[in-house]
Amino acid sequence: MALALESDQDRRLKYLEFIDMYAELTDNERQEFERMYPEESKAMAGGFQRARDEGMQQGIEQGRVEGERAVVERLLLRRFGALPRSASERLVGASMAELERWADRVLEAKSLDDVFGPRR
Repeated sequence: MALALESDQDRRLKYLEFIDMYAELTDNERQEFERMYPEESKAMAGGFQRARDEGMQQGIEQGRVEGERAVVERLLLRRFGALPRSASERLVGASMAELERWADRVLEAKSLDDVFGPRR
């Protein structure tokens, strides 16, 4: 295997990522790899954990944005009735900061323009 020949740690990690992404190792093959290359296996496991943690964090953040979007939409519907397509489109494309700003504004707004402000 090339891993035993490569002395550059960064290159070895790139090889490991490549192997993991494109090689479908059986359980026996993975165990053999871990036995032959324990350090690389640890690095690979650390990479998996980092990727898993990042994915979880992204999912949590996406869930927060979706929740905030649902609250703002519900408040707007209760206050102003059916929303025009332009308002719905703005909600779908909004960042968390925009959604929070609009949630604050809806309480005192007299119109949708008061909530969303002028388009930039």
